[in-house]
Amino acid sequence: LRAVWWAILDRWESHRSFRWLVVILGFVALLAAATWIWFYPWWEKRTAVKVAREWLAAGQYRYAADAAQRAAKLSPESPEPWLVAAELAQIGGQAEQAVTFAREAAQRAPDQPAVVLSWAANALRAGQIEDCERALAALPADVTAASAEALRLRGEIARREGRLDTAQGYFDSA
Repeated sequence: LRAVWWAILDRWESHRSFRWLVVILGFVALLAAATWIWFYPWWEKRTAVKVAREWLAAGQYRYAADAAQRAAKLSPESPEPWLVAAELAQIGGQAEQAVTFAREAAQRAPDQPAVVLSWAANALRAGQIEDCERALAALPADVTAASAEALRLRGEIARREGRLDTAQGYFDSA
């Protein structure tokens, strides 16, 4: 072992190209380690939901579910994995589960009207009118008045409750 070490030191002192090679390889190793430690987790977190949506669009629901679970683990504060899970549950005919997932997404992003409207739409599809009204009540009045989807949801609630004139007013406004 000692002879090998002295041979390396002799080569280091006598060959300038060997020194450059060691420095360059060290830099490349450091760059690779930094990429693995910092860049790859950032990239994986950023693309996890995109991968789940692509599997969903391709009709590969099992892979989409796995990717959504991974995205939820990587970014637990994000509503997107929960929205993908709600879509998957809706496709699978599990309306109550879709409402639960959409509600989770809305709790993570109450300031995003599209997420809250997804919760309301899933609740209405599942026949949970009270939950739908609770979701619509969580939206600011100006957002509800400006959103065609929110007005259609309110119109459908009124139609199901038998208030047909009110329903027609909402549908006309949408």
